[in-house]
Amino acid sequence: MTKKRFEINHKTISQFVQIIQIHNQKFKIKTMLGFINKIFGGSKSEKDVKKIQPLIKEINQHFDSYKSLSNDELRGKTQDFRDRIAKHLSDIDAQIIAKKAEAEGVEDMHEREAIYDEADKLEKKRNELLEEVLENILPEAFAVMKDTARRFQRKCRSGFYCY
Repeated sequence: MTKKRFEINHKTISQFVQIIQIHNQKFKIKTMLGFINKIFGGSKSEKDVKKIQPLIKEINQHFDSYKSLSNDELRGKTQDFRDRIAKHLSDIDAQIIAKKAEAEGVEDMHEREAIYDEADKLEKKRNELLEEVLENILPEAFAVMKDTARRFQRKCRSGFYCY
């Protein structure tokens, strides 16, 4: 049996040197990118955390105030949210219904199409208003869910109503 000997020659050394140079370049690029990233405000996750920090404070304030509510009062918050959403959207919903009813009473196809286009624009505006009201309700709704989870966890630990 013959053993292969590893011979070090000029070609092997130059390949090894190239591999080290490439590795060093990649390391320098990563280091520079990390430095630039720190200069411009950190990573995406750090920016996201900074962005939601005020929201977290608001959620925790609501959460603390909901601890004193009874289970029925906490359950009633859901209906309160629904009522607030309906109230916020009531005007535009009425306008949309009126436009659609108006379109049904028109005989001319082009005129009817124009009225339906107006109704579509109103529906887009309704979606924007819905998003606005949901953003306003978000901290309270999240606090309700957080408190509900806390209550279920407490009940499970004590042995009652554990699912």
